[in-house]
Amino acid sequence: MKNDITGALLAGGESRRFGRDKSLADWNGRPLIEKAATALTATCGHVILLANDPEPYSFLGLEHTPDLRPGKGPLAGLEAALAAATQWVLLAACDMPCLSVRLLRHLIRVKNGFRAVIPEGPQGPEPLCAIYHRSMLAEIRAMLDRNDLAIRRLATLAGVQTIPAAEVADIDPDPLIFANVNRPEDLERLISAENLNP
Repeated sequence: MKNDITGALLAGGESRRFGRDKSLADWNGRPLIEKAATALTATCGHVILLANDPEPYSFLGLEHTPDLRPGKGPLAGLEAALAAATQWVLLAACDMPCLSVRLLRHLIRVKNGFRAVIPEGPQGPEPLCAIYHRSMLAEIRAMLDRNDLAIRRLATLAGVQTIPAAEVADIDPDPLIFANVNRPEDLERLISAENLNP
């Protein structure tokens, strides 16, 4: 299912808790970041890499878009993606290896009439696996201007639709769909789970 939506792969974080660049950690013989990249390229006609230093990720062969405000976290990455896109951005974090193509396609299908669609997981909104219209750019810039970097706050803005966790589970019942890698033990746990349930 290809389309004119820009897929945006968020990479290049500080990985403090992991101890090194987690996006390049080994996932069954491949860099972790390839998992999210594969999900986006299966869904979007055009995918960009959001990172200030693209060199470590050159093997992905993706166009690179740097932050307009380095050091401001994922919200700044989304700002850069929306500034580079013509209409819609489908955002995905590089450390979410269990991202569901079914869910990403559902976000695209239900986006019309909204300015963003953000799914919810057990911990609440998951803004790093969501679709955003370029009309969100002014509010995102205003948040960054006042140093409000809480990206989950986007779920509370006007015109933003959330998808309840129960509905997400109907689309894809994988309980690890939003699991992310912060520490080496997170990576080991998720690899073990995938190998048990390929």
